[in-house]
Amino acid sequence: MAVVPNFVPRQELTSSPDLPSPHSRPYFLFVGRLEKIKGADSLLSIFDHYRHADLLIVGTGTYEADLRRRAKGMTHVHFLGALPLERIRDFYRHAIAVLVPSICYEVFGLIVVEAYQQRIPVIAHALGGLTELVEQSQGGFLYHNPDELLAAMERLRTDPALRREMGDRGYQMFEERWSESAHLETYFGLIEETARRKLGSVPWDQQARPS
Repeated sequence: MAVVPNFVPRQELTSSPDLPSPHSRPYFLFVGRLEKIKGADSLLSIFDHYRHADLLIVGTGTYEADLRRRAKGMTHVHFLGALPLERIRDFYRHAIAVLVPSICYEVFGLIVVEAYQQRIPVIAHALGGLTELVEQSQGGFLYHNPDELLAAMERLRTDPALRREMGDRGYQMFEERWSESAHLETYFGLIEETARRKLGSVPWDQQARPS
């Protein structure tokens, strides 16, 4: 059995990474469906007492109304709704880190790879496929409980050099494993390997014989 990872298509830049941040304060970013299994409510429990940065939440879902009620009065938590991908990329680029608190077993966390594409580290719940993405790249932190989440947030908030280092590691692994070109190279490589194993050669490499 061979595993071919999913991928995030290479972006076409529509804005410069050097543009000012789209938000006035430092922030952590959550991107995803607002469903209970995605764990956003656990972030609100952290931000009940955490005031060093804001929490920006991008996405919609059936759990959104509950989350908004839970966050009532929390002026440093902002719900941005559904945004086009080009706009979300602006928020990725200026985040301290992307928080991925899923409480379900994610098979492949596209949000993690989208963050890496923008050289932004992630802090992810150590569960399912998220664990592999972070361990393979060393592009962020994994956490098992709220204390570990809070500690990881503070490390990245207070250490810009570490933030850049982890973002660069994530981007390097994105290029090597989770970009479109890497995916296609692996995919067609497996086809060729299978053809050689079953047929002894690759038919499309053989020159047409004269009739």
